[in-house]
Amino acid sequence: MPSIELLPPGVTPESTLLAPDGVPRPEAHAGAAEAGLDLVPYRLWAVVNPGAGTAEPAMAVAKLKERYGDFTLFEPRSGADFDAFAERLESELRQGDGPDCVVAAGGDGTVSGVASALWRTKKKLSSEEEAVPGRMAPRLAILPMGTANVLARELGITGTLDESCELIRGGRSRALDVIEYEDRALLCRFVLGDLARPGSRTSSAEKQRLGPVAYGLNALSELVEPQVRRYELEIDGERIQCEASSLVLTNLARTGLGELCWGSSISPHDGELNLIVIRSEGLLDNLSKLWSSVLEALEGEPGIEHHIVRERLVIRGSEGVAAVADGEEVSAASHRFELRPTALEVMVPHEILGLDPS
Repeated sequence: MPSIELLPPGVTPESTLLAPDGVPRPEAHAGAAEAGLDLVPYRLWAVVNPGAGTAEPAMAVAKLKERYGDFTLFEPRSGADFDAFAERLESELRQGDGPDCVVAAGGDGTVSGVASALWRTKKKLSSEEEAVPGRMAPRLAILPMGTANVLARELGITGTLDESCELIRGGRSRALDVIEYEDRALLCRFVLGDLARPGSRTSSAEKQRLGPVAYGLNALSELVEPQVRRYELEIDGERIQCEASSLVLTNLARTGLGELCWGSSISPHDGELNLIVIRSEGLLDNLSKLWSSVLEALEGEPGIEHHIVRERLVIRGSEGVAAVADGEEVSAASHRFELRPTALEVMVPHEILGLDPS
């Protein structure tokens, strides 16, 4: 089934080509204005999580339709549905069709699922001669509807649903680093150990009822009796032995719990990943670390080690240890990661790039 064409009468695909700054050309806006529609970059697909966080998915669908007209809608309820979405994406892009922008409406897990599909498809098609130039890398737009919305907050996508919808057309494109993990693309983080358990124990009902507070409440029990384990790390080819209660490989500064921060120098587009090794001795030690994270001073806190990953990371000794990758529970005796710098284009507000939106 071909993707639904969004262009109003009189507007050709050629007229919608983006200018170098990432904004549709003025002549395309004129045709869209006459038709009474906002113009999105080329064709629009939307992946809406029907059970995300505390928001109403039907409202997101209605807002998108109101602003942009018809679009292709996906409502994944399982990992298999995301796989089907990826297959559909690859098939249509092979035909020179498919979307130029995919909207992820949900929480960080939904965004990660869409990002993984985009990354896998881009990686596969870019290595094949039959790939169609210019149709291999749809942009990603985010409608934050989850519990924590960590990536959206990091990128400044913190406005109303209407304002987030506006970024699909009126924002600017920003290339983000990707953590390649198995066959997935992580945009936020991987957590191993004590800090992974609260996320895995927080139910959908708790998220909808309490929002981000649900994570904090489930984290309290882990602060009292931390479990320190021994791991072997291989960072860019160098092997290191460490003892830790938690390991965090992050692409973002924000932790997802209020204003707590891993470090003010961490950025999702700096060509580096940050590995944080945490060794906690008990409740008071954990509370001290939490306070330091509020002050963005974790880097000097005892029991905290920061490592920079520029190419790859391997963690060994994790069998039976709780782990969460962008909100999804995973389990393995070892975990391998590759950094893919500036691998995925995401629509962000103008002020994030220091640009004048006019």
